[in-house]
Amino acid sequence: MIFTHPRVRDFLFQKQGVIIISSVNISEQYKCIEDFLLDIDCLNALDNWIDRFNIFDILRIAKTEIRHSNMIAWLLNPNESHGLSESILLNLLQVLVQKYRETLNSKNIDIITTSMLDYHSFNIYREWNNIDILAVSDAEKFLVCIENKVDSNEHGEQLSRYMSVIDENYPSYSKIFVYLTPDGRESSNPDVWIAFSYTELVTIIEKNVHRKSISENSQMLIENYINVIRRYVVKDEKLEKICIDIYNKHKNALDLLFEYRPDSSYKVNNDIIEFLKKEQEKGYIVYDENNTGKTSIKFSTPFIDDLLPPEPSKKFGFGTGIKYCYEIVTRNDKIVVIFHLSSIGLSEKDKEMSEMIAGLFSDEKLKEDWKWRRVKTWKIPAYDGKKIIDLLDEEADEMITKTITQISNVLNKSIPKLEKEIAEKLHMNMN
Repeated sequence: MIFTHPRVRDFLFQKQGVIIISSVNISEQYKCIEDFLLDIDCLNALDNWIDRFNIFDILRIAKTEIRHSNMIAWLLNPNESHGLSESILLNLLQVLVQKYRETLNSKNIDIITTSMLDYHSFNIYREWNNIDILAVSDAEKFLVCIENKVDSNEHGEQLSRYMSVIDENYPSYSKIFVYLTPDGRESSNPDVWIAFSYTELVTIIEKNVHRKSISENSQMLIENYINVIRRYVVKDEKLEKICIDIYNKHKNALDLLFEYRPDSSYKVNNDIIEFLKKEQEKGYIVYDENNTGKTSIKFSTPFIDDLLPPEPSKKFGFGTGIKYCYEIVTRNDKIVVIFHLSSIGLSEKDKEMSEMIAGLFSDEKLKEDWKWRRVKTWKIPAYDGKKIIDLLDEEADEMITKTITQISNVLNKSIPKLEKEIAEKLHMNMN
């Protein structure tokens, strides 16, 4: 099996418009991919995890913290339709009291107290004052506050703020503060926020779902959720061993595929490219796909091209023929548009023009051997790469639409304004 199709070759071996490995390495990389594909049956060992129907996978919310909180809140609610009644909330409190007996007994919370509570008097709140999950019984003057961290850490004075809000609104209530994480790590305030793991939580859920007689729909949903926790949140030792064996056998091929996997920026970059092509047809910009990479999309404008004419037969700092560039960068989950200058490969005349442009926007004198200069940066606040992977398709499309609108504003308003300013200042300086 030989990978000769140019699109396959470009996908596997091009990055940011530049060939990054030699022809010898290309042959080696092809061989790694071929060996992996010829041994594709090695992936059959993953069938129990991959082929299993799971509603959370279908909805693409398996790794979404807010959806985990929604599911946990539903399970904790004794008055919900799951058929488990108060068993999850009751067992959770029993496990917490047993695990943190000394800490909770000092607050007059013990096994007897928690066993005697009227659990159907509890209301479960989501995102009340930004608190992930809050279980409150006004009748029992008892509450459980849960901060859920699936794939993030606490930030700022977050936990202190939540405690203050709780104390202010529920001053005379018995309170348990729970810091829920995949591995049960401690919070910044372990004396108040007691650590609890998803492994412990899923044990409680499993025990009760197999003990209770519940509807088929509830059974399927809860078992799907248990599988999601074991697959994505907590450590599954059997799955881990299988994956390690496969990885060790085909390390080079899997590393290569992982490096070029479509990520959160993949779709938005494709949409940006289509937008730029339309702008080029209108004559507003000059766009060349050869100067496009995974996190970088470069273009130029007729106005700056007049000042720094491209020379397709030569190589400069930004690639073939380019003496400057506007660059749309998708990095660190953010998007920015940057106006760059570079002195690499320039003639004295072009270098002088670049330095004049740079000097219009900064009093900082360029060094004699300068190579790069960032003249202007525009942020695109609509795009959040961390958030987009947790969104449903419709929500993600809405974010991308807003992102393209903001990029359009930069191209059609901000850049023309900048270039008008350059024209005026250069005219003043030359007269």
